[in-house]
Amino acid sequence: MSSRAVVRRETWTPEPDREPDAEPTTYAVQCAVDGERSPPSEDSRRDRRARDE
Repeated sequence: MSSRAVVRRETWTPEPDREPDAEPTTYAVQCAVDGERSPPSEDSRRDRRARDE
């Protein structure tokens, strides 16, 4: 029995879910030196986008 593999290169670009029923996008920052982290916060641009529409 022989097997055949198909390999294809793809370019992926992650982006937030912009659907109306999407969960809010959250962000947090971590320091590379001491590992201290910021608390997660929601994307405020979503609120502005809703107002502008």
